[in-house]
Amino acid sequence: MKFIKRFKYVFITLLIAFICNDAIFTFTSIDGKSMMPTLHNKDKIFINKAGYIFKEASRFDVVVIVDNDKNHLIKRIIGLPGDNIEYKNDILYVNGKSYQEKYLDFSQKKDDQDLITSDFNLKNLTGKQVVPSGHFFVLGDNRKNSKDSRSFGFVPEEKILGKAEYIIWPVTKI
Repeated sequence: MKFIKRFKYVFITLLIAFICNDAIFTFTSIDGKSMMPTLHNKDKIFINKAGYIFKEASRFDVVVIVDNDKNHLIKRIIGLPGDNIEYKNDILYVNGKSYQEKYLDFSQKKDDQDLITSDFNLKNLTGKQVVPSGHFFVLGDNRKNSKDSRSFGFVPEEKILGKAEYIIWPVTKI
C-alpha cells in the first residue's frame, strides 16, 4: 500500500513536470555562433514560454524564435512595434536615441573603420519606416555571423517561443 501511495505521488509529479515542460518552460541547445559572446555553440538554455503571457517583450530580451522549418533561433530583440531602427558607425539608434550595446564584442574590431554592425536603416533594409505592429526586429550578438532580421525580416509575435532565461549547461556558466 505504501508503494502504491509513493508511486502515485511520483506519477503525479512527473505528469505535472511533463505538462509544464510543454506549456510553461522548455530547454534548447544553441546551434551555432550567432549569439557569441553571450551564448556559445552547444550551450543549453532554459526557455520561459509563459513569460510573455503576463508581460510584453522588452528591447534587448534574448528570445527563442521558431522559424518556418520549426528550428529554434536564438536572437536579441532590438526593435519593438513602432520603432525606427538605424545603425551608424556601430551605434544603435532607436527612434533617434542612441543605445550602448555592452553585450557586443568590440574587441574583434581590427581598427576604427571595421564595423561590428554594418550601417543600415529600416527604410533601406525592409522598405518600412518602423517595425510593424505585432512584429519585432531581432539581431544576433555576433553581428558578422548571424542570420537575423537583416536577412529574414521582421519576426511576428506568434513566432516567439519564449524568453531565454538561463544558461543551464555548461555548469561553469551558471
